[in-house]
Amino acid sequence: MLSFGVWLAAGCATQGTRSSAPRPGDGLREYQRLVLDLHKDVTLTRQALEALSAATQKNSAAAYGRFDDSLQRLEVVSVKARARIEAMEKRGAAYFEEWAEEISTDADPAARRAAQVRLAELQRHFEAILKATGPVRQAFRPFLEGARQLRTTLGPEPQFVAIVQAVPTCRRIVSAGQRAGEAMDQLLKTLSTAEAAVLTGPSPSTKPEGKS
Repeated sequence: MLSFGVWLAAGCATQGTRSSAPRPGDGLREYQRLVLDLHKDVTLTRQALEALSAATQKNSAAAYGRFDDSLQRLEVVSVKARARIEAMEKRGAAYFEEWAEEISTDADPAARRAAQVRLAELQRHFEAILKATGPVRQAFRPFLEGARQLRTTLGPEPQFVAIVQAVPTCRRIVSAGQRAGEAMDQLLKTLSTAEAAVLTGPSPSTKPEGKS
């Protein structure tokens, strides 16, 4: 797991290992990739549900198979994303505590104040990310649970009449998927803003460059 120092900081690489050391903002970019992957699979599952609700008797089996496949992929991606994001968030909270303690020991008042200002700025971005992640979780849960329940209700080889009867349910789940996608869009914007802040300013660390 990447340290949150790499996620929201710069200048922590050790001299002589820069070629293999994580780059500033790498953790944010990983977070973005996780959200983008989840967003992609939410979209695919939502589109499969839309196709299922519009299916004819001739293509209903294929439409259901597409929905089932997309949901299975979504389940795998969601488990991976949840585990890694939760671990990164916990590491981030611990890192800010370590950072604040390090800054408080600096004997240079000017350097200490500058580092505290920078730390506060990056901590605001961290808190914004946490805040934007909440609506994603809240919107994603009913979408995933609704899709799973639909699959359970219809069974492995549903009759066309059962699919027709499930159309209102499909539409409700599609709406939940749209809300989840919108929440993810907002989270991605927040992550991009945080990444820009990381890349345009120094680390709040008071240690000389090149020290870990």
